[in-house]
Amino acid sequence: MIVRFGKTTVCSDGSSEKPIHIGNSGYYIDMYSDVRTNRPNGRMDYQLIICASGEGEAIINRRRHIIRRGDAILYKPHEPQLYAFKEGASFGFIHFSGTEMQSICNELSLNGNIYRVVNHAAFTNACRSMSDAYFENRPGAEVYGIGILLTLLAMLSPQKEHSNTKFSKIKEAAQNSKAMSLSLKEMADMCSMSEYHFLREFKRIEGKTPHEYIVSSAIERAKLMLDTGMKINEIAGELGFADPLYFSRVFRKYTGMSPSEYRKSL
Repeated sequence: MIVRFGKTTVCSDGSSEKPIHIGNSGYYIDMYSDVRTNRPNGRMDYQLIICASGEGEAIINRRRHIIRRGDAILYKPHEPQLYAFKEGASFGFIHFSGTEMQSICNELSLNGNIYRVVNHAAFTNACRSMSDAYFENRPGAEVYGIGILLTLLAMLSPQKEHSNTKFSKIKEAAQNSKAMSLSLKEMADMCSMSEYHFLREFKRIEGKTPHEYIVSSAIERAKLMLDTGMKINEIAGELGFADPLYFSRVFRKYTGMSPSEYRKSL
């Protein structure tokens, strides 16, 4: 695993009175274990994260988003941050603030949190180049870093918030507590397919049945929620499980641990 912090290895959270200020930047390559971040009150500055390889996830407004190569997360000041990356993933980050940042984000229409970067290789390389310039204390690194930041934000601007294609309605519904009660016919109708064709295509593309996908999505969301102060019965209800005991049985089936045991392992 390779880890590099451009400016500092200590917490750089804070807001600056400069027009544009980069608090820190860095990257992780081929992580040897899962990493999880939970900041209920967010940070005082902005944070931009780009996934270079592997997979992660983020909970935003109680919805779970799968983060893959080329996906970027943009957190504004004080927005709750709950995200994780899996073993083997690589990602970069930039912390920034300044009196002009809100107007810049507004001008670029950066109103969402999850973005899909088309030229993700250039995006990732630019992020790493910024961190290397700071780490090596190159002359003009600050100006160079600000230029890189503005370029990266502009690359996000024309992108739409990330969405899946063929089964996007099912994947969106899977983040809702009502998904647990959806019938096969209802899901097939959502995709304008016959039940037979929908079931066959979904399993072929996703590698699991629609019901298995919905349940596994709920369990992945539960893992992140267990890293918060929510009670287990509250998590069960939020995910659409009417019975907390049934939720615990399903959770154990998918993870090998009860929700309480999983929480203690975090």
